Amino acid sequence: TCSLPLCKQNCSLINKHNPECELMAHAKDRLILNSEKDVQQVYYFVTVLRCLWLRAKSPDQWEAVNKLVSNLAHRRGTKVFNFNQTYVVDTLEHFGIVQFSENDIQEVCGIFDSNAFESSESSRVACR
Repeated sequence: TCSLPLCKQNCSLINKHNPECELMAHAKDRLILNSEKDVQQVYYFVTVLRCLWLRAKSPDQWEAVNKLVSNLAHRRGTKVFNFNQTYVVDTLEHFGIVQFSENDIQEVCGIFDSNAFESSESSRVACR
């Protein structure tokens, strides 16, 4: 298994979860999960990756996602754009995911950021 906190022993046997479990299982040694924030960042790039995989695996779902606004042009050069560059784009590249362009990845990050509702307590990590 990938050993992520939400993963179970049989997770890699479930078709929907198999690709990312396989990826994370091979990357276990490169992942340092010392805090809730570290885990949240891993789940964020896995979520972006799942969305990108929809393009080939489920074109109808991809089309629905792709209709959402990303505000990508307005986000370039901002703190959140740079965060996504480091923690999503560069991380995916680090794990050998190179079939998606930087622009495609940033577009999906923008869709999530622009269309998400964020909730947090002052003592906890923000949740979307």
